[in-house]
Amino acid sequence: MVQLIANCHPENPFYPANLRWLSSSPYHLFFFASSQNVLCVQYKWRKLISTIPIAKRRYYGRVQEAVHEFLLMGPAIVKGDMTDPVVQDFFDVSKTVIVEAKRQDVNGQCTKKDATCKGKEIRDSRYNDMKASMYLLGNAFRINQTKAPDNLPTVQAAKKFFKVMDNMEKRVVKKPSTSDTASQKLYLEALDILDTYLDLVELPPTDSGNYDKEFDTKVGATARIM
Repeated sequence: MVQLIANCHPENPFYPANLRWLSSSPYHLFFFASSQNVLCVQYKWRKLISTIPIAKRRYYGRVQEAVHEFLLMGPAIVKGDMTDPVVQDFFDVSKTVIVEAKRQDVNGQCTKKDATCKGKEIRDSRYNDMKASMYLLGNAFRINQTKAPDNLPTVQAAKKFFKVMDNMEKRVVKKPSTSDTASQKLYLEALDILDTYLDLVELPPTDSGNYDKEFDTKVGATARIM
């Protein structure tokens, strides 16, 4: 007869010796077994699994909106025109409202000396927000909490994408050209890497039609693909 232990912590008096993995999938219970016919269920699995849907609710909207705007650059990239407003806006650090301004009054009363309770909005480029949200989303797709982010396939794909796009950003921002073939090549290279990343974080590919619309970037909108 097999004994079931719900807590695998070593301080548990029934903690079995000579444990071995029976399953290591992040989407299932982690099972351990010992030579004493003891079946042990790792108690930390819920924490591991819960990071993924939480991250999806936080970052899916931002990542998908970034992909939407990234793909909008396509027609201008085909022409080689990096002076196009769509391309310039994607890298413009003052163009996109990342955090909307919020009122800072207390129970309807303004407590600030300048008599204004309107907060300041935070602006940045869509590309910079894309980097932040892609990294944070990718970091949530992990098997265990001890693995370094740089060792995760999702983070590796994201950083590979950033490296290519950073090179493109330098060309587009510093010396935009109407016939920039080098940026064309960088964009196409980044597009292939982006598809790899999207697959790893369980999002549709760039040619699926999913990104033809704009997305709500607010936290908690949904963890589902609409």
